[in-house]
Amino acid sequence: MADFVIHRNDDNQEKYFQEERPSPGILVLLLDRPRKKNAITGAMYLDLADAMDRAAMDESVTCLVLTGKGDYFSSGADLTDESWTPDPEHKMETSPAAIFMKALSHFPKLVVAAVNGPAIGIAVTLLCHVDLAYAAPHATFWTPFLRMAIVPEYASSALFPLTMGRSKASELLFLGKKFTATEAQASHLISEIIPTDRLLTEVLLRLEDMLAKPLVQKSVVAFKALMKSQRLREVDDVIKAEFRAFDDRIAEGDVAFAIGQLLQSRL
Repeated sequence: MADFVIHRNDDNQEKYFQEERPSPGILVLLLDRPRKKNAITGAMYLDLADAMDRAAMDESVTCLVLTGKGDYFSSGADLTDESWTPDPEHKMETSPAAIFMKALSHFPKLVVAAVNGPAIGIAVTLLCHVDLAYAAPHATFWTPFLRMAIVPEYASSALFPLTMGRSKASELLFLGKKFTATEAQASHLISEIIPTDRLLTEVLLRLEDMLAKPLVQKSVVAFKALMKSQRLREVDDVIKAEFRAFDDRIAEGDVAFAIGQLLQSRL
């Protein structure tokens, strides 16, 4: 049986993500708020960042897998969480989301996303910071930033055009088009579509096969450093610029108004 740790919300004791070790060398972070479509709270951002920081230092971990429980991969940031209340006094650069972003983008080992269902907001933009991304056939990819009066985040303003081309990136960012798994694959956001009932199993099998090769632990870290280190500082600079633009929108009151309207429409 795999070892796992269940993290709980201090307010209502609701389980919200699990750390699971299905086989040697692999750590799975399983978002576990299916009733909330795996929406991410401020506390979750901090705990996920902490889990990644610990895994980065843990010599027994070579690969990290991000996935979700239930129908959704993640519906993105939980807009009802108090950490998401637009406040001009709190800068985005020191927010829980920013801490999570840095932990993932600077993670020195292999990261794989198994997108088991719809992905929204940061659940889409984080795909530019993982090393491998696979998706279930019914997964969709949506970044409704314009609708929320916020700007592109997690360096998506630079990495989306670089990954998929400017026109496709503009469809995702400006038009708020919801990409299917097939469109996401054609746009190089994911590498392969795998049947839902085999998604995580297939991902783990591929990682286990890789880990069976000699000296993989050291090689993975070396490969990752070579592939990412040159552009990591540029990515950090883009993220900071996006945060400054985000803070400006908050100061202008646009974000609070747009999110209030959006939440009202859901009632």
